[in-house]
Amino acid sequence: MDACATDLDAEAERRLLQAARLSADSVAFTRLVSPHVAPIRRYLERFTQDGADADDLTQETLVTAWRRLDDYDGRGRFKAWLFAIAYREFLQHARSRRRFWRALGRLRAEPAAETVSGDAPAAASDLERLLDALEPEARALVLMSKGVGLSHAEIAEITGKPLGTVKSVINRATRRLIDEHA
Repeated sequence: MDACATDLDAEAERRLLQAARLSADSVAFTRLVSPHVAPIRRYLERFTQDGADADDLTQETLVTAWRRLDDYDGRGRFKAWLFAIAYREFLQHARSRRRFWRALGRLRAEPAAETVSGDAPAAASDLERLLDALEPEARALVLMSKGVGLSHAEIAEITGKPLGTVKSVINRATRRLIDEHA
């Protein structure tokens, strides 16, 4: 759903990563992470349901990535590594504020908008309501897969869950979304 048109090719990513690591080049780091900032922020906003918290967590994600840039071993996509950091930052934030279940599991009190053919805002609101009704874990995995475009293997790596579990949770949640929307 959100493949950035400005994603770097593997060679450009490797050169920027090398420059950022070897000379602590903040310009190279900025160019390396910039295609991923907006998708990470949207991902975090879906979890926190708060723009300011999403901004803060996005910033923390980038600071952590800068500090731990040498930890990235290049085995997976850089994007997945950043999303793993964002996921951990969110969990730490939610736990520290004792809002983990409230932030992930609260249902919106808004009534569902009537979906009229061609009414994109109403359809988006309906989709948000359906996503919010999913269990927190299922919502997180569906957003990583469908919203961010991460592979099941990347999601398993990010969350530390077995690949089969990731696949089955996403499959069941997707079927539930389709059934409830029909």
